[in-house]
Amino acid sequence: MVLCRDRGTVPLDTCCVGDHLLGPGNGGVGPGGKDAWTRIVRLEVLPADTFIRLHLSNEETLDVTPHHIFTLADGSPMRAERLCLADILVGRFGRLTLRRIEAIIEEGKKVTVSCAPIHEFYAGRHAATVLTHNYTFNS
Repeated sequence: MVLCRDRGTVPLDTCCVGDHLLGPGNGGVGPGGKDAWTRIVRLEVLPADTFIRLHLSNEETLDVTPHHIFTLADGSPMRAERLCLADILVGRFGRLTLRRIEAIIEEGKKVTVSCAPIHEFYAGRHAATVLTHNYTFNS
């Protein structure tokens, strides 16, 4: 789920190029920071069968592909497959710790998104609360 400016909280795969997603603004993220809207400039829905399921301290979960990039609380990027329980993620309302990490093998779909001008947005299984990095199509 993501927070779309025109439609509220919606599944990411229902979004389209041109939609705006909530992301961090220049004032930072979390409490006291300013959130901002970033525009989807490219979106693809593709089949996938390997996922990392993250169980977070805010009772949220998020399923991502192993190569999905998160920004850690110290600002460094980290692929989902390399996350460990000691890592601290950035949440919309503060820092998040990982309670459990699972590898999931099941037929599904992945949504690859590229946004601009901000290359991060908030997502989650139930609400847009975990800062996640967009996919870079030219890398």
